[in-house]
Amino acid sequence: MTIDKEKSPKSPILPEDKELQSLNVKRIGDDFYCEKVILENLDLNQNKATDVFIDSSLLQKIELTGSVFKGFKLRDVIIDKSNLSNVNLDEANFDRVKIISSRLTGLSLIKSKIRDTVFQNCKINLSLFRFSKLKDVCFDNCILLDSDFVAAELENVSFLQCDLTNVDFSGAKINKVDITGSKIEGIKIASEQLRGLIVDYSQTAYIVQLMGVTIK
Repeated sequence: MTIDKEKSPKSPILPEDKELQSLNVKRIGDDFYCEKVILENLDLNQNKATDVFIDSSLLQKIELTGSVFKGFKLRDVIIDKSNLSNVNLDEANFDRVKIISSRLTGLSLIKSKIRDTVFQNCKINLSLFRFSKLKDVCFDNCILLDSDFVAAELENVSFLQCDLTNVDFSGAKINKVDITGSKIEGIKIASEQLRGLIVDYSQTAYIVQLMGVTIK
């Protein structure tokens, strides 16, 4: 079993830089929609809104700490060097999204649909993905310490060189999930879920212990 490279995350489709217009907003309100814009160096902490849709855009150095967005949708979006700590995005929809070098501690994405998305060099500890559907997703060099994937559906998902310490996969549906090269001490996963995992040789001893086998 291997990750399907043909179905690996598709990159966001953005227009050329000259086609992106700078947008300066103080708040994001209900039914907010923007397309082909750059949102940069904005303080939007503690923002609350419903039905937000950002399309074909670049978000850079955005502060959203403590914000709550219901019906949040991203399509063809890059988020770079931003702070989404303790943001509630439950029931969000991500399609062709890349999040780079950002702080996502405590991010809540419960019951969300996440597809063709890359999280790269991000701190995502204490985050909630429970009951979410993740397909063709890559976590690259991310810290996911104590995060929650309870009852989530993961298909063709890679955790590359990540810290998965104490991550909870209880009840999750796992299909082609690659955790090679990642720290997995303390992960919570049932033995019947293991057949959907891709692991490396150095992880096999720990995986065997999860199956209830004692190694002498």
